[in-house]
Amino acid sequence: MLATGFVVLDRDPVVERLRSESRGWLARPDELSPDDLQRARYAVATHLEDGADVTSADPDVAALILARAVTQMLEYRLRALARPIPRAKALVAEIAGLDPELGEMVRRFTSATSPSERLDAAQLMGDHVLQTRGFFEWDSGPDPMPPDTAPPSADKG
Repeated sequence: MLATGFVVLDRDPVVERLRSESRGWLARPDELSPDDLQRARYAVATHLEDGADVTSADPDVAALILARAVTQMLEYRLRALARPIPRAKALVAEIAGLDPELGEMVRRFTSATSPSERLDAAQLMGDHVLQTRGFFEWDSGPDPMPPDTAPPSADKG
């Protein structure tokens, strides 16, 4: 609200400083490591596959899952480009400005008139953004446990 809203009453210079700071926060990209990007890519691919799995059995649930996967793909694309994630209502315009072909794919997805057409559009986006379809192998690396949660030693001796 501070960054994009309209100030009705400004009685203190702190208001403009706060607005300026909040605009800076909105403009900051997510700085994700290659491992974090790969984890995000895998999560999106999983949602896309889940939507594909239920499209014929439960088209309503599939539509919800695929919409989530599409949003995540768009956000992933921006993160991979080290760009900030805009507000939801600006996401498609931002993507279309950076990648008109992907913007057209979004329009194809949102205007789909059947579950199979919706799935085809989402998978086409997945091919373009994730460059994979379905399950793919990846190494998540070790998941360290904090020392205070390690299981007790069997040797009490």
